[in-house]
Amino acid sequence: MKIDEIRQLAIWLGEAGLTAIELKRGDESVLLRRTARISPSASLSASVTPARGRERLACAVKASGPGVFFATHPDETAAYVQGGDVISLGQLVGVLRVGALFLPVRAAVAGRVRQVSVADGQTVGYGQTLIELEELAS
Repeated sequence: MKIDEIRQLAIWLGEAGLTAIELKRGDESVLLRRTARISPSASLSASVTPARGRERLACAVKASGPGVFFATHPDETAAYVQGGDVISLGQLVGVLRVGALFLPVRAAVAGRVRQVSVADGQTVGYGQTLIELEELAS
């Protein structure tokens, strides 16, 4: 594989918002990884909850790429999160199976889980909402 091809893969990795990409051609293999930059305000939208008079910010945990979403680890029975759970920034909320790899799915903001939007073992696409969260404004 030529260096220009590797550079192009690195560009695509960043543009797609992915943290890893692997390409195999014959006996050659390239694995690129990068650190994910979390921007909590990127997918937030404000709404007002009249009962409490406090603003709640809604956001979603979305799939970083196509794969199969699991709300539970394949070796466990308990779900990572359920509706009503309070979660912290960066908390593991599921895994995304891409080929033979299981990639972590983490919360980009702290808040309360409104609902898990996809079924355990469901095939998902890039950017698809996996979990809906609400964040209390301070």
